[in-house]
Amino acid sequence: MITSRRDLVTEVYSPTGWSDISTDVRQVDGVSIVEGARDEAGETQPTKVTLTLRNQSGHYFPSNPLSPVRLRRNMPMRLSLRDVRAEFAGTAVNGWAGTDTGDVWVPYNYASLANFAESDGVATHSGMAANGYRLSYLDDVQAGPVRARVVWSLPAISDVTGGDLEPGTLALHLSAPTTYYQVRAVVDSAESIELWIVRMEAGSEVMMGSAVTPYTYTAGSMWVTVAEVEGNTVRGKIHPFTDSEPLTWGLETTDDDPLPIGSGGIRSGRASGNTNNPTFAYHSYELVRPLAQVGLSSIKPRRAAGGTAGTRTRRL
Repeated sequence: MITSRRDLVTEVYSPTGWSDISTDVRQVDGVSIVEGARDEAGETQPTKVTLTLRNQSGHYFPSNPLSPVRLRRNMPMRLSLRDVRAEFAGTAVNGWAGTDTGDVWVPYNYASLANFAESDGVATHSGMAANGYRLSYLDDVQAGPVRARVVWSLPAISDVTGGDLEPGTLALHLSAPTTYYQVRAVVDSAESIELWIVRMEAGSEVMMGSAVTPYTYTAGSMWVTVAEVEGNTVRGKIHPFTDSEPLTWGLETTDDDPLPIGSGGIRSGRASGNTNNPTFAYHSYELVRPLAQVGLSSIKPRRAAGGTAGTRTRRL
């Protein structure tokens, strides 16, 4: 059994997408996760999660038709522990400032440290030649299974010319700056956005899978890349920043010889033939360890001390 009062992230999947309800979880009561195990008949029992929500607003009552996050039976819910969070609120030249959680960004593959900067809620990679890249990775972070999310944009780019641009690429299971999984966003010269999963080992790339997303890059737009590694499975998705994260993954592939657990990071790339000379901008980043994804099985309203209504939820 896992019981947590740490930086717990709790999300529910409503008709509009994944919604973060973490601020309403009463961590003073603890959150219990009982992982499924095989019984004597060889059947795996479902994972059970028990937690208590603040519900003074009434948002979570199933009978509230005006709430986008009202709880309903079989509603998907996921819980994670956030290890790293970066809002890029610092000011730094010749590198990125530390994360909000006190982690250190290490720059890699640069002509000058001036190619890395942070200010006003944005961290940037710049100054790379065609067929070049920049990488900022986290020092001394080990996580697996792991999910990461980055918000990115391409300031001053209205038309991708020549070769592709590769913004918002997430590095996971990084054991060295040349060995890790990439979940890569690719914007081609037609402004179509693709999703690639690449295995990097000792600097050599192996394409594990690719998919064309339904999206087209436009000037001034912001985007989100989400990546996850669970066992030997690597997943990714991309969506506009103005949209909630979708339930399904845009691309999923497996690795018969999976990389060991490692750190995370953000990579920017400029493919051969590209003539843009871009700056890649990053607006937020987080890295979490998934604990459970379950379906809501029961809701038990209770009245808290003083007569205030609360909601206890149990998921199987």
